[in-house]
Amino acid sequence: MTVQKMATRILEAIRYCVNPSFAELLNACGPEGRGDLVVRFPGKENLILWTDVSQLFIDALNLIKPKTEIHKVSELLYLMDGAVLTLDVPSERLIMRTLKRGEDFKKPMWLPVTISLKSELENSETAL
Repeated sequence: MTVQKMATRILEAIRYCVNPSFAELLNACGPEGRGDLVVRFPGKENLILWTDVSQLFIDALNLIKPKTEIHKVSELLYLMDGAVLTLDVPSERLIMRTLKRGEDFKKPMWLPVTISLKSELENSETAL
C-alpha cells in the first residue's frame, strides 16, 4: 500500500467514524497500519498519542496533518473501543503547565485523543 492510499483510508475513517480514536483508525487501516513505532505529540518525546503503528501509518498521518486536528478525550472512549495504553494519563493541569513552559514530561504519559477534520475554512486557508 502507498502512503497516499493509507492517507485516503485514514481520511475516510475520520469522515465515517466522526472523531475516531487511534484504535478505530488502526482498525480501518488493517495490518499495514500496525508496527512497532510510536505516535508522539509534536515536540514532546514523552507525550504518547498511540503505539504499535507502522512507518506507513505515520507517513500517512503526516501527509494529512494540515487537514486534521486532535482533541483530548477521556481514556474511557478508548476503553469502549477496546484498546488502551498502559501509561499514566496526565491531568489537564499538568498538560497545560508543561506545554506552557515548553517542557517535556519526565516520564512517558498517554494523551488519549481523537482526530477530526479541520473546518473547510481552515483547510482553504492552509491551501493558500
